[in-house]
Amino acid sequence: KNFLISKTAGNIKKEEECLKLWGELYDSFKREKEFLGFLEYYCYATSKNKEDFGEGKENYGIYKFFKYKVFKRNDKDNIKVLNSLKDHQKYYTWIKEPDFNRKGNIIKKVNISLDCLDYLKFKSHIPFLMKTLNFTKKLDQNDFLKIVKLVEITQFLNHHFKEAGQQSIKDFFYDLMWELKSKKNLDKIINKLKKELNKLKEEDYKELKNYNSTARGGEINPRLSRYILYRIWANAHGSSLIKHRIVERDISTEHIIPNTMDKKKKKTPNPTTPWEKIILNDLKKDQELKEKTINLNKQDKIQYYYKNCIWSLGNLGLLTVADNAECGTNIFVYKKNKVYKPSNKEGKNDLFKYVRNQSTWNIDKIRKNGEFLAKEYLKLF
Repeated sequence: KNFLISKTAGNIKKEEECLKLWGELYDSFKREKEFLGFLEYYCYATSKNKEDFGEGKENYGIYKFFKYKVFKRNDKDNIKVLNSLKDHQKYYTWIKEPDFNRKGNIIKKVNISLDCLDYLKFKSHIPFLMKTLNFTKKLDQNDFLKIVKLVEITQFLNHHFKEAGQQSIKDFFYDLMWELKSKKNLDKIINKLKKELNKLKEEDYKELKNYNSTARGGEINPRLSRYILYRIWANAHGSSLIKHRIVERDISTEHIIPNTMDKKKKKTPNPTTPWEKIILNDLKKDQELKEKTINLNKQDKIQYYYKNCIWSLGNLGLLTVADNAECGTNIFVYKKNKVYKPSNKEGKNDLFKYVRNQSTWNIDKIRKNGEFLAKEYLKLF
């Protein structure tokens, strides 16, 4: 800020305008840490190559980059610099906090993808999308939707099914960003995104149907399964998403076989309730479960079921908080008939479509429902 103001050369009017623009920019962020993060993303998004600001020169610093690069590239005009920052702040805000009040069916679909990327806490794509928006201000909405959806599924599948770490994904998106020179090579960028998806193996896609919230590190992480469910659900509720963003608390994760076991106390279910009988019966009769738990004691078998079956994609759904409370630990027939209603009049992308056609519920049904939901998810892309 002081550097930009110092370049007003004693022009009081220009200094006041500079302070006003900087104040508006700063106030548009809730926290100073977020503002500093934005400035760093801006430096990456406006850099020309790795050596300019990014890889290998991370100690170059925001201030020096503004002083030696940004200021000169904006004709040494501090107001021009601030206007450039203001433009990129709009891109950044849209990417991080999509506005579902914006009209247009395509824009709503873009917002759903952006909302999901933010929910999953992915960040490496942000400078790339900022640069895309800046270089292609009159970009066809369908083209931008195509890019955002490809970014979304690339981020998700690479993070959770590919051996490459987060640094590899960051490098991929930053290389794309530096390769984007104008609107003319946009098709080349889209093809590179598609090519990256083709590197995923067939097994990675098949694994999706058995996806559970303990897929990474052995710890339960509901965020990932919730994302898949939300993505299917959101496609059917685009016009009403303003009421049901994924980050809001008015939608919650429903466990068809209830999530009632305390994994810390490792309670063994008392086989007196219908759900407890189902769990113990699955452990006793299902061949796959028997093979995977053969060397475990009874309590550890229960914990295996807890992590790998109750938290499996096929045993999950999304409901309003009120409907989820109504479900509680009620028997399957009650849940199916009273609560698991179609997500819209046409039943399109209905999370409980397979569930409602079943008379009982067990591990076999969970696997088949997981396959159904995985297919619904992949249809979107």
